[in-house]
Amino acid sequence: MLGRHRYLPQLLVVVALLLGAGPAPAAAEPDCPRMVSQSPYITHTLRWLGLDHCIVGASRYDRGDWADTGGILDPDIAAIRALAPDLAITSPWTDPDLWRTLEPEIARAMIVDGFGSMAGIADNLRRIAEAANLPDPDGIAADFDAQWRDAAAQVRGEHVRVLLLASCSGQPYAFGRGSWQHEVFTTAGFDVISAGDRVHHIPVTDRKDRLAALIDAERPDVLFVFASENAEACRVINASRRVPVVPLPGAFFHHAAPVIIEGLYRLRDLRDAWQPQDGNRFTSPEQDRPT
Repeated sequence: MLGRHRYLPQLLVVVALLLGAGPAPAAAEPDCPRMVSQSPYITHTLRWLGLDHCIVGASRYDRGDWADTGGILDPDIAAIRALAPDLAITSPWTDPDLWRTLEPEIARAMIVDGFGSMAGIADNLRRIAEAANLPDPDGIAADFDAQWRDAAAQVRGEHVRVLLLASCSGQPYAFGRGSWQHEVFTTAGFDVISAGDRVHHIPVTDRKDRLAALIDAERPDVLFVFASENAEACRVINASRRVPVVPLPGAFFHHAAPVIIEGLYRLRDLRDAWQPQDGNRFTSPEQDRPT
């Protein structure tokens, strides 16, 4: 089953941010391969490739005028077959054996990943472009690689120590080594604190607050939270030191897709919110006390 359990934290984070799909089906344009997208990050990828007008069905988590083809873990195989797509694309969380039952009735059933590295996102673009018979798939992937690296260079993180969080209340998740988010922020010049691999849960209970303990131990300069609605909750973390909290749109930083380029531009434009003032990297308990 390709070790799908290792993707469970990412799945929980993504599903928590997904929005409902439009119920009405839409037909692909003439001379366009009929496509099914079984996850929003795949839909974002198709949009960047200029193939979103080819979509005839999408998961219940997608916004769009497409037929509902079920969920990430529970795709509606009958509905997908009824759409007679030329290409159906899903994520690693879908049972690969179940997904392969679509063949040979459709031209191709693909599984794409991308959550482990930026090279994986570029490879998704190359593979999908190749399957859709777009010209120069390798060039498309190389162009994306150049664009995101250029956007990252404009951020100029200057070794600011950061902790990357999907949330900091309820069930907090952090992004560590082996996630594309870690790679992006490291390339942008930040020193990213990694308390675990890929996407990992940081338990917060009445008896022990490991997030507060992590902040006290690792001394980040900034907390980046990929969901604006969590910003206020983050401000009351029970750490011994005060840390600036900068919310970033989850739509740009949760999807393993080219939308990260827009996210990097947003991060660049928010420099005043995360750049330490007057060289102060971390507020000490003494600085917190009134004089």
